[in-house]
Amino acid sequence: MQAELFKYLKPAQREEIDEVFARSMRNGGLSLPLGYGKTRISMILGLLQNKGLILVVVSKTLLASWLDEIEKAFAGTIPFEVMHQTYQKKAFSTWVPKPETKIVLTTPEVLTDGYSVHKLSARFIEYIVPPVFGPTIVRYRPPSVPLLAGEQI
Repeated sequence: MQAELFKYLKPAQREEIDEVFARSMRNGGLSLPLGYGKTRISMILGLLQNKGLILVVVSKTLLASWLDEIEKAFAGTIPFEVMHQTYQKKAFSTWVPKPETKIVLTTPEVLTDGYSVHKLSARFIEYIVPPVFGPTIVRYRPPSVPLLAGEQI
């Protein structure tokens, strides 16, 4: 898959990705000049390092730019979806990504709304208040499968 994805990059962008892998970097930021292709480099890095679905969370003002960049960069060869009311064709509350989808674009507002509507904090966070004075203990219970994989809420 690596060679297939590299065809979407310019030589300077390939050098950036090679540097990331040469340094065994697991996280970080891209500090590159305007127009250098940070969006494209980020998507390809995600596709190279991830075996599952990539969730891209951007502000609503950047959603259209990312959508345009994905369409321009990959010309329909990388399956993606947008999880936002503006782009949904069917009921937003029952949306589940298609099995072939590699990238999902969304906004912080969509994630916050979903968290509130489905009362996810009650499912994943347990607050234990001791009977006598003392600190409240918080336990986090991660989901059994990624929520975007279609787990019923």
